[in-house]
Amino acid sequence: MSPLPRLCLVGVISLVLVASSSASSNAPPLGPPSFVVGATEDHALWQEDGGAAVYDQMQLYGLGAIRMSVDYEPSEPTKVQQEDALRRAIAPALARDVRVLLSIAPGHSTDVTGVPGGTQKFAAYTALVARAFPDVTDFIIGNEPNLGRFWSPTFKPNGAIASAVTYEAALAASYDALKAVDPNIDVIGLAVSPRGDDRPGSARNTVSPVRFINAVGAAYRASGRSLPIMDNVALHPYPNVNTDAPEKGYSWPNAGVPNLDRAQQAFWDAFNGTAQPTFRETGGGWLTAGFVDSVKWILDEAGWQTNTQNVVGYNGQENVPAVDEATQARYHSSVVRRFECDPRVAALLFFHWVDETDRDRFQSGAIRADDTEKPVADAVKDAVDGGCTRANVPWMHSTTVDGATLNLVSKAGYLFFVKANEDATFTATAKKKGSNATPLRVDGKVKAYVGTGVKFPGIKLADMAAYTFTVKVAAALNPARTATLKP
Repeated sequence: MSPLPRLCLVGVISLVLVASSSASSNAPPLGPPSFVVGATEDHALWQEDGGAAVYDQMQLYGLGAIRMSVDYEPSEPTKVQQEDALRRAIAPALARDVRVLLSIAPGHSTDVTGVPGGTQKFAAYTALVARAFPDVTDFIIGNEPNLGRFWSPTFKPNGAIASAVTYEAALAASYDALKAVDPNIDVIGLAVSPRGDDRPGSARNTVSPVRFINAVGAAYRASGRSLPIMDNVALHPYPNVNTDAPEKGYSWPNAGVPNLDRAQQAFWDAFNGTAQPTFRETGGGWLTAGFVDSVKWILDEAGWQTNTQNVVGYNGQENVPAVDEATQARYHSSVVRRFECDPRVAALLFFHWVDETDRDRFQSGAIRADDTEKPVADAVKDAVDGGCTRANVPWMHSTTVDGATLNLVSKAGYLFFVKANEDATFTATAKKKGSNATPLRVDGKVKAYVGTGVKFPGIKLADMAAYTFTVKVAAALNPARTATLKP
């Protein structure tokens, strides 16, 4: 699950390059050919030594990078928040060849959208941060903007996704501002939560990642922009329930560890044919509007919380069902081995490296509150050191509707049922054999995983043999993806 609301996120990640190179202050932006594994972490930023001891500990386990967060405060748009702490933490990291990434996000949900000129002020702030720390070349823009507690308003009165429109504008403006500082800066967009309920007016005000990506793409197309808005794409693939194994993902339109293909399809649906590059496809088919580059996943924030009962240094009550330390080690290792063979994944960050002591927060780290190591530290190191030992994960964008099928079971007057693994629409026609009469037509909608019955006036089950039926199904979020079905 996503962490509780917070003003900043700091991440620690281990850098493992496919090519024989290591992280440094002049390292190129994330992406091909790098692969990064590690953990999100707040600890180093607030240490008197700037995290030097933390970095030394990390390096014992092969870790090679740290992601730090920078708050945006609209009342102080020309002041880098936590600048002294950041500078104190960045210096020893770079001195140890530990790569630094900065995540810039508003501290409150309306810090960008509720301020006159907020989009341009926020973009100018990202450039201010980049100029303050010229040795940093990787910037994540925003944090889980598909959740109302981090970016609002979420919906318009008519139910349209308002947050996607305002976030797209902020991301585009930030892209331009950062590239003006240094064209080699890596702009990482979206950073979405793995789930949302898509219910305007609900208490949570959240949007699923698939629908949010689609809406950001629609806003991008409507803007008429001829430049990209991001170089890489972030997602927080937490399990739906902390005890869920990595192989258990989400139902559409949410997306977790085993659902990257679904999120990649959503990104392709949103941006194909525009100036925004999409994910590289098996066989190299990733050229988009003249751009050779392709985007990659920065999977920042993933992890399983462990049971800390009767362990020294913790307080409060746990707010999720926890797993034992051996299970955490197995899960984290499994996720590393999954993604190190996926050429579309550049980074995997576990949340945390050091456990938070309050059980109401996160205890998913490799280091306990008493500074001792959990089994997961060695498990992840072994997975990282082992590298990819199987064929790369293939992927191609789809031109059809996921799981589109016809169920020929008749019920309550329906002749058959249309089903798909995503929301869709359909047009069903019935043409009487040997007749020149205009075919009968029925239009309808399909909710993901739920069969929708089809009936035609005047046609009963006993009459079906006299007709030819055709059902054309179209994906709700990309009608150009279709499937034609026949009983």
